[in-house]
Amino acid sequence: NASSYLGLVLGFRGRYHEAADITDRFREVAVGINDLQAYGMMLLASAHAARGRGDPDGAIDHLERGLRLRGDTVEHDISTVYLFEGTDILNWLSRGTDVDPATVERGVALLRGLAEQLDATAPSIGLPPVLAVRNALGGAARLHLRLLGGETVDRDELHQAMACHADG
Repeated sequence: NASSYLGLVLGFRGRYHEAADITDRFREVAVGINDLQAYGMMLLASAHAARGRGDPDGAIDHLERGLRLRGDTVEHDISTVYLFEGTDILNWLSRGTDVDPATVERGVALLRGLAEQLDATAPSIGLPPVLAVRNALGGAARLHLRLLGGETVDRDELHQAMACHADG
């Protein structure tokens, strides 16, 4: 879904209005395909664009919609990217002085639910390079969700966890 990735790239480059123009135009098409590969990335792009345009609640609403559509699907690669990028959106929101902390907390709760679902169904087998990337992205997201949720992460624990993921 090229429009999803174009929306993400525009958002990453700070071109939020252009990203929103694309995601607004193609979001329902992606959702209508009814496949995580289509709507997952589109809703992430929509969330990034909303966040960048100053709509934190809209950003969380897009993340929530993607998770609702995903449901109980047992899939880990795209879902881990969703977890990682969703956590990045929350990180940006948490630094905004005009963002209601309850909005960030809502996002943290949503993504923790995804992380718990992924943890409960994670396969222990797979292609080693795919597992290494998935574990690194997922591990980083989980650690950051803990920080965003107000937990303290010991510096040694953080270094050990990140080194473990780098060795994967």
